[in-house]
Amino acid sequence: MSQATIANTIRGRFKDEVADEVEGLNVLYDNHRDTDVPGTGRWVRFSVRLGETIQATFANVGSRTFRTAGVAYAELYEPEGVGDGGQLALADTIIAAFRGVSLSSPQIVFDSPSVTEGTRDGPWWRRVVTIPFRADTHA
Repeated sequence: MSQATIANTIRGRFKDEVADEVEGLNVLYDNHRDTDVPGTGRWVRFSVRLGETIQATFANVGSRTFRTAGVAYAELYEPEGVGDGGQLALADTIIAAFRGVSLSSPQIVFDSPSVTEGTRDGPWWRRVVTIPFRADTHA
């Protein structure tokens, strides 16, 4: 399984389970230009960070498992001054879409996401949902 397959599968799950389900949600994925940031309304920057790959099992060639650990980040941006209820509801939607989920093709297991405290970021109120995962490859 390639790094691209892992990242695209995680982005696809976010799109299917969150972005397509929340009406009017603007999402910027990895490598979007900052000029794509909406001027108004709630939006999310979703990124996947792949970490170190280790050999998880020792066996004959073809039966070995290699595990890549990583984290996906959903940075939630809400216009300043509108409260955080909608943002926390969106965080709950993201948590429900990933917490304890195991995908079989490719093999990816998601641990429990966490949510940061809110902070100001220019004209936005920002929270980050951190989604840890492990992806297994067999070779």
